[in-house]
Amino acid sequence: LMYGTCLKRLIHDITLLRFQYPDCRILITKIDYKSAYRRATLNWKYALMTIIQIITTGIACIGLRLTFGGACNPSIWNNASESVTDLANAIMQCDDWDPDELHSPLQDTIPPAEENTDPRPFAKALPLCVNWKRDGKGKADVYIDDTITVYPELNSKDCRKAECAVLLALFTAARAVDKNDPIKRADITSISKLLAEARPEEHKIILGWKLDSRSLTISLP
Repeated sequence: LMYGTCLKRLIHDITLLRFQYPDCRILITKIDYKSAYRRATLNWKYALMTIIQIITTGIACIGLRLTFGGACNPSIWNNASESVTDLANAIMQCDDWDPDELHSPLQDTIPPAEENTDPRPFAKALPLCVNWKRDGKGKADVYIDDTITVYPELNSKDCRKAECAVLLALFTAARAVDKNDPIKRADITSISKLLAEARPEEHKIILGWKLDSRSLTISLP
């Protein structure tokens, strides 16, 4: 499991991109899962571990889905969310993928990138002391149910891929396999947060911290 050091990796990623592309905007976008834990059912062995008894009534309760607060649930859920993130990164690297031809039904709801009107100069980045390889394409990372993509604004084709790849990976992994499935379910992507947080920007609140890729700063919102 990799999500525990997600924020550190994002900071390294932004710093390296600024070092490689000193005069280029570095954009950040974020996409959230909707009701993440409630979408995963527990293996019966884990479900038995959740049983609690209300002594006054003699009633026992059991959790059939992942619950917030369950010690093992972040790692169980991340088996899914990190796999989806790996898929998104593979899609971004695919030269044959055209987002206009193959995409999530929600792709058109992604807000356009913020305009480049910030007058501040780009901060200067120093070389990293770790071996961190990066090309000019987008790269996604995940913290449980928050998927963050960072990419340099080099060309419109790669930027479009970076904006849309996570949505396609989510749709691919969670779509209904049977078109006649009688059980209706909400899209796995949180549409309200998509509208509020998916806009590609140089500054974004990530895991409670405000990251600013232009000034290379991290601060409390």
